[in-house]
Amino acid sequence: MRERVLQAEQERLDGVEGITIVEARKSIQEKITYSEERRYKDYRFFMDHCTSFYKEYGKGYIAIRDRRVLGHFRSIISAYKALTKQYPAGTYLIQECIEDKDSYHESIQSVFLFE
Repeated sequence: MRERVLQAEQERLDGVEGITIVEARKSIQEKITYSEERRYKDYRFFMDHCTSFYKEYGKGYIAIRDRRVLGHFRSIISAYKALTKQYPAGTYLIQECIEDKDSYHESIQSVFLFE
């Protein structure tokens, strides 16, 4: 997956005039990494909008990356399977969307899928 992301980003950047090698590398690195700072900003974004997300999507799981909703899913597994087709695993936030905002707490989860 990582190789596909790198290849696609390199192809996209090859057509951009005036981009430096440093800028190109930074753009590629941002596509494949998801820092604690980005994760925290996405979590804050979710918490700031969780009530409106619940009103719009109902109960389920919201996927967020760079303060942008990637989708709404019925299960965490369906979210993971759909998102790994476009993004490397671990480079987005999947957060359960429930009605009671006071029930949220910060935690880190790792999901392992075996086929």
